[in-house]
Amino acid sequence: GNELNREFDIGQPRKILVTDLTYVRVKQRWHYLCVIVDISNREIVGRSAGRHKTAALVMQAMSQIPM
Repeated sequence: GNELNREFDIGQPRKILVTDLTYVRVKQRWHYLCVIVDISNREIVGRSAGRHKTAALVMQAMSQIPM
């Protein structure tokens, strides 16, 4: 369900983060991009890219989130 009830303006940074994992074709090969966004200000707080869709790709993006 929609836990936020579409109320995205919560006023507190890094309280609610969303992720997207997408793929793009580069030179005949698939590459993956993981982005983590703080919805309070729509700032990208973590990102990583690689040739394989793995948990390590996500963990690398998560390690960039400032605390």
